[in-house]
Amino acid sequence: MTLNLINLKELGDKITPHLNLTIFVIFFGLLSAPTYGGALTKSSSVGLQAEIFYEGSPATHRENYRSNLSLSLDTEIEHSRENNKYFFHLFGRIDQNDSQKTRFDIREGYYQYLAPNFDFTIGLAKVFWGVTESVHLVDVINQIDWLENIDGEDKLGQPMVRLNIFKEWGDVSIFILPYFRQRSYFSQFKRLSTVLPVRLKAEFEGSLNSRNIDYAVRYQNYFANLDIGISHFRGINRQPMISMQEDKLIASYFIVSRNGLDIQYTKESWLFKLEFLNQRRLGRTYYASVGGVEHTIYGLNERHDLGLLFEYQYDDRDTLHLPTTSSNDDIFIGFRYSLNDANDTVLLLGGVQDQKDQTMIYSFEAETRIKSNWKAELTARAFSNVDPKNSIYSIFKDDFIKLQLKNYF
Repeated sequence: MTLNLINLKELGDKITPHLNLTIFVIFFGLLSAPTYGGALTKSSSVGLQAEIFYEGSPATHRENYRSNLSLSLDTEIEHSRENNKYFFHLFGRIDQNDSQKTRFDIREGYYQYLAPNFDFTIGLAKVFWGVTESVHLVDVINQIDWLENIDGEDKLGQPMVRLNIFKEWGDVSIFILPYFRQRSYFSQFKRLSTVLPVRLKAEFEGSLNSRNIDYAVRYQNYFANLDIGISHFRGINRQPMISMQEDKLIASYFIVSRNGLDIQYTKESWLFKLEFLNQRRLGRTYYASVGGVEHTIYGLNERHDLGLLFEYQYDDRDTLHLPTTSSNDDIFIGFRYSLNDANDTVLLLGGVQDQKDQTMIYSFEAETRIKSNWKAELTARAFSNVDPKNSIYSIFKDDFIKLQLKNYF
């Protein structure tokens, strides 16, 4: 009955509110106490977000608003009984200026069977691979939520069937991914949007469509101070090729094979990190890597910690066969300052410089709890000396500060 109500075609980039509501009602019914005779674990938050763009946009086609407000709702529901786990994560946002950012989405909704040496998951879930800070090369399972954060850290739920096997010689994860979710872009003429609007209907290579079945496998293990992960993915590339047709941009998706390696070595207060990616498309092979070091100085002002980060990004792709990337010859330097206080206050300052054209991207993030049920988050992004040929040129005057207050209940 559930499968008849869930039309997989509607689980694409723009999930309809009516279908989401149907799924929510079904899932909540499955998790109800009368059904399973147990209490649910629930966690919810409502957030008010304010964005301030402190420069006017020089683009005549773009709305030149200097501030933007939005309201978000985040709810997680979990029920565990014996070896069975049911998890549901609902997210919604209402935005003042951009209709694309006003949406209702199921971030996760899955059933998981847990056993001593394996677990099995079916549904919408999130997966993260990788060890580096500035770029996550090997992380490929989920589509990013570009509308929520342009740094790519937020993700959309991916429909999947996953089997994790735990052995003494390492852990193996096998994925079957039966549906692909497209990337969303900001509305036409809004801040942070592309120069031309991106057409909502994407194109797919050959006979592909969003119901293509992708697959992936990953092995991970640790040896003393060394953590290692090896992965393979075959399916639709999560980032599309962008081309111009008449007065619009077209997002085109294609099949790619990806082999990934991530390594982290711990030596006292030092972390040495490396991610390596091999991509193959249309008979051509491309390589990318990001590597660096993180050193933590403990006990500043008796209890504070300062992390020093350095990473180098390299990519040899050409834009005829793979999407444009700004991380092809870049250096990242960052600082993470943890107060280790009762409010879990953390500050992160970083900068990325393109070694080819000297484009700079600065970022600042800070978060702290206020009392027991409030949390404040501050994010800032600034773009400097942006070359007209750089992929971020369309937003070079969209420097912004974003403040969000969340109440947990």
